[in-house]
Amino acid sequence: MQHPNVDEGVTVRIQVPETDRTNTDARSILAAVLSKSEEVFYKLGTKTGILKQLYAKSEFSVCKERFLTKEDVPAVEISFRQTAIKQSFGTGQGFRK
Repeated sequence: MQHPNVDEGVTVRIQVPETDRTNTDARSILAAVLSKSEEVFYKLGTKTGILKQLYAKSEFSVCKERFLTKEDVPAVEISFRQTAIKQSFGTGQGFRK
């Protein structure tokens, strides 16, 4: 299935895996599209920084409204797990099944 292109500056939602969150933590993280590579991978940024890995369109969903802009993203690289921990209410330990 081919996913349509996503423009820079658009807000997207990335799901947080159960292992990276507790029941009280957010199930997703909002990010802004910062750039797109030639291979159709996207560089995303959150309110805690620029995510280190690139994301395929199938790994996020596009929000209808812009909750976060490129200007809201600090110029510091951060992992997705670190972002999930910083935006959580708990310790970021998740839970074991």
